[in-house]
Amino acid sequence: MKRKALVTAVFVSLIVVAGLSIQMNRTSKDTGALNGSDSPAVLVGGDLHTLTINNSEMIISGHESTAISNDFGKSWTAINALDNADIMAWATSSSMVLAGGHDGLYSSLPNENTFVRTDFYKKLSDVHALGASGEYVYLATPEFGVFASSDGGRTWEARNSQIGKGFMGSMLVDPKNPMRVLAPDMQMGLLQSLDGGTTWETLGGPLGSMAIAWNPANTNEITVIGMGESGTTLDSGKTWREISLPVGAAVVAYSPDGNSLFTGVLTEPPYAQVFKSTDDGVSWSTEISSSSTNDLGLGEAHTEETDSHSEEAMEPDMPGMDHSSPQVDETEADRPLKATLGTFGVATSIVLSGAIILRRRDRNQREAKVNARKNSGEVR
Repeated sequence: MKRKALVTAVFVSLIVVAGLSIQMNRTSKDTGALNGSDSPAVLVGGDLHTLTINNSEMIISGHESTAISNDFGKSWTAINALDNADIMAWATSSSMVLAGGHDGLYSSLPNENTFVRTDFYKKLSDVHALGASGEYVYLATPEFGVFASSDGGRTWEARNSQIGKGFMGSMLVDPKNPMRVLAPDMQMGLLQSLDGGTTWETLGGPLGSMAIAWNPANTNEITVIGMGESGTTLDSGKTWREISLPVGAAVVAYSPDGNSLFTGVLTEPPYAQVFKSTDDGVSWSTEISSSSTNDLGLGEAHTEETDSHSEEAMEPDMPGMDHSSPQVDETEADRPLKATLGTFGVATSIVLSGAIILRRRDRNQREAKVNARKNSGEVR
């Protein structure tokens, strides 16, 4: 019995060690694919808020930094004027470029990237969503709801003081009908207005919408990233299909021709990467790297984060709303390894405990037999 218990313990231990070895190799492969020299990364900070594409320009923003790329993510240049502005939304009108964040509204002339803070309604200090087409611009704040501008963002008027407090990121404005506006609402999902932001209706899709984008060549095709899943509609919300994104995807954008879909991932905080799909989200890669989806650590849905926000009308567990710089204790690559080590420790303890119990039972049985013989007179 003792020998059998020890053999069992050794056998199970070998299985656990083999599993640990496989996990370590897998983690190493994933980390290499994400952080290799052929995989571009850009500094954004502890949170990744927005990804926008305007013609040939791609802009990515986070808690600390904003950067621009003219080659769709192969190389990046920081927009220093927006350092620590915590930019969460972008809009480009026919006359200016607007950026909104927790520090307020910023504006710049097109192609200059010389952003300055712009006084807004009651010197508002928190702009969470923006969208524009031509001279029509829409803005949303967690304090006062939705505003609209018909002169490119120079002057504003309130449209809805209740809706808009949960908007975040890009708002989509139909270039053929600027009264049609779409917005991601972190409480209600994808919303649409057909009267310039005055009234709104839900379009279904993933709940807790954090980012939306539509195909510039077909605005009926819309992709939404939610807090639990992501989805795409080809008919403006009548029907939806789930879409797989890289693990941790938080932002999304289409190329100007609509043939490519881009998403951003905070792969190694404070650094983010941009991934590209040319097959409607079936597979993803970096612009330079040709790594397979398995090597890139992709999954069926983005991971949920648990940051907090104290603004009125915001749920306490909404991701991406924490204004403080996070303390990163471990990388994503370390977590599976640590979990496996923990599992190994538990499994080893169980195996050894089982072996001890079996050994003790075997000893007790031998002692019982000896005592029985003594009582029967067989042993003197």
